[in-house]
Amino acid sequence: MSTSYAPSDTVAFRAWLKAKYKSLDDLNAAWGTRFWSQVYSEWDQIDLPHPTATYHNPTQLLDESRFISDTVVAYCRRQATILRGAASHWQITHNGVFENVDGVKLTEQLDFFSHDQYPLFWNHWTDFAKNLLQARSLSFPYAVLEQQAGPGGQMSYLHRTPRPGEMRLWAMQSVAHGARMLSYFCWRTLPFGSEQHWHGLIDYDNKDTRRLTEAAKFGDEFRGLPADFHAARPQRCVAVLRDYDNETNDRRINTYVKNAGWDAGHWMGACFRAHVPVDQVWPAGDWAGYDVVVAPHLKIVDQSLAQKYQQFVEAGGTLVLMAQSGTKNRNLHMVQQTAPGLLRRLAGIEVADWTTVPPGASFTARFADGGALVLGGFVERLKPRGAETLAAWDDSDLLLADAPAVTRHEVGRGQVLYVGGHGNDAAAATLVAWLIANAGVTRSLEIDGEVEVIDRRSEKHRYLVLLNHSSEAQFLSNLPAGRDLIADRRVEDGKLKLAAYDIAVIQTRLPTD
Repeated sequence: MSTSYAPSDTVAFRAWLKAKYKSLDDLNAAWGTRFWSQVYSEWDQIDLPHPTATYHNPTQLLDESRFISDTVVAYCRRQATILRGAASHWQITHNGVFENVDGVKLTEQLDFFSHDQYPLFWNHWTDFAKNLLQARSLSFPYAVLEQQAGPGGQMSYLHRTPRPGEMRLWAMQSVAHGARMLSYFCWRTLPFGSEQHWHGLIDYDNKDTRRLTEAAKFGDEFRGLPADFHAARPQRCVAVLRDYDNETNDRRINTYVKNAGWDAGHWMGACFRAHVPVDQVWPAGDWAGYDVVVAPHLKIVDQSLAQKYQQFVEAGGTLVLMAQSGTKNRNLHMVQQTAPGLLRRLAGIEVADWTTVPPGASFTARFADGGALVLGGFVERLKPRGAETLAAWDDSDLLLADAPAVTRHEVGRGQVLYVGGHGNDAAAATLVAWLIANAGVTRSLEIDGEVEVIDRRSEKHRYLVLLNHSSEAQFLSNLPAGRDLIADRRVEDGKLKLAAYDIAVIQTRLPTD
């Protein structure tokens, strides 16, 4: 459980609601309490959600999550104020954002954001890279206060032991994404308590270990990187849009499409594999410099977000929308307009029909060149209203047969791509390939294999960080001429061998005007 309630929490929730809605009439309207005879006539009638005979009011659940987040953020603000009053030069941070906390609002209370990085909780490097992407998108630079120092284990699990070179690789990955400070957890493995199997750099016998030697080696490499490297920002290209209300809705409220994965994660993974620079952004954040913004399934769309979409596209950006976009307002009510609601004119389409898709099933759309796009979870039959059809459903289902599945609409100097379904890793890879071919998206490097690429730029230099996440050597080509700062070697012929779990940082000079 991530929540715990006392009587004082219910009192605080009621106070939060009073501040938000001012009157019971406004609360009842926002929550839609006329349905199921839920109308409140006194503030004391309102409780935090607890076990009930049937489903909870969805807007009450959303407000509960908002209340939890605001309470955590307010607590952080109070603590930060105390610390700054004691020593104004102190830098205030916090290591982590959890599901029920709005990371953007929390980070606003801090001098910089921090993160705990434990790759062995994940199966593939593209999965644990997403956590670093969140950290650098919330705060650049950021800090890693807990970097995996060995096999982690608590009372119900125990990770495998990192292979020689992996810890160095993971540490460099954290730094490459923007960590300016890094510390391992922990120094010495604790011999007692719930984390007595959470291994540190040295074990119970207090002797030097291979892991300690590897951490020391990386420490030397980290200190050898120039200050210009740490000032260099990751290149902007594709941004995946996130939103706290929408994620709360998908996680714990409207979860009827349980076989649809987290499309934002699929998009980030596809960009990683294609070596396309990718970040995360939020509705109120800075979208400048991005060629593409992907907004997968953001159901909750208000007028301010719709206007920001419009401005981004008119200025030359490519916006990618997906099924169920724009179908709810900020109170979580269904929009009483044809989907995609406020986005119909911008997308140049209307949703004529839709269906959920059973687990394990899918539908296929075909592009004009014959390429296939497989979608599932929730799919839509689109009706163009100014948009052109890029891909159409095959004839395997009467509801969808031959209707548009993917459309493109030119607006101003930009375009809107609408994808009428939920995807997976393969679907995201197909769409990223389309963006590379048709939306000016540029890959940092055209290489294959299990090599992660982070492309950072300062005023004078480009830094290409290459991370071999494979247990086998990788032979790279098409590299720019420059110097590998890790091995202190020149890269002249565009070729480089990376041993298993090896790393490289290639510095090249940018052309001057």
